[in-house]
Amino acid sequence: MLLEEETKTNIDNQNNVIDITPKDSKSISLLKKIFLAVTGIPGLFVISLIISLIVLFVNGMQDTPEATGITDFVTYGVLLVALLGILNKDIIKFKEDFKRWTDVLIGVAFGIGLIVIPILYNLLVQQFYPLEVSDNEAGLRSFIGIYPVCSVIFLGIVGPVCEELTYRVGLFGIFNNKKLKWLGYLLSILVFTFMHFNFASANIVGELINLPNYLICAVLLTVAYDKFGFGASLTAHSLNNLYAVIAFLITSKL
Repeated sequence: MLLEEETKTNIDNQNNVIDITPKDSKSISLLKKIFLAVTGIPGLFVISLIISLIVLFVNGMQDTPEATGITDFVTYGVLLVALLGILNKDIIKFKEDFKRWTDVLIGVAFGIGLIVIPILYNLLVQQFYPLEVSDNEAGLRSFIGIYPVCSVIFLGIVGPVCEELTYRVGLFGIFNNKKLKWLGYLLSILVFTFMHFNFASANIVGELINLPNYLICAVLLTVAYDKFGFGASLTAHSLNNLYAVIAFLITSKL
């Protein structure tokens, strides 16, 4: 009789054990999601402005491609540290996103889509209008040409991590519920797209022609994060950027 009571007590205790297994990136607090979005969007401009002024001062106030490259390196490095600082102990939750290997493989599929769809779009545009490189793309190509190795690290890894934490985990995550998810999609897609658009460009037509490429990228990455998590969206984003860097390095040598 006593043994049966002890057994029943043990079973009850097991049933009452709290599951302390860390959940994935979507389970971080709303406050942290807000901080990620604020730090990654308006905060990026502030960090970039401060770093660029320091670099210009050190470089004798000469705005050279090398100075711009150094500014971008340091800016994204500082931004990454700031975003990871906001997450703090919640960083461990992102480990869960990469344990689901099927989602990571799906991210590879999304990455291929990010590469192929813009290529098809560009081929279509070329039939009607000479395709021009956007200011953002031109800056990246100059950046890659001067710092090829660092470009692989920063454009292929650091940049995607910062942007996924900002636009997907942060901005989209703030509205990731049944009633407001549509708003999360709208804001995440539009803000990401127009952050890559230069409103002050002298070649506004070229900017507008290239705008759908960033829109496609924003849509696919947001869907990847919503349906399959951070592991999928980061994998897709990194794959796309690494392809762009490597493809440019190869074609420029040829």
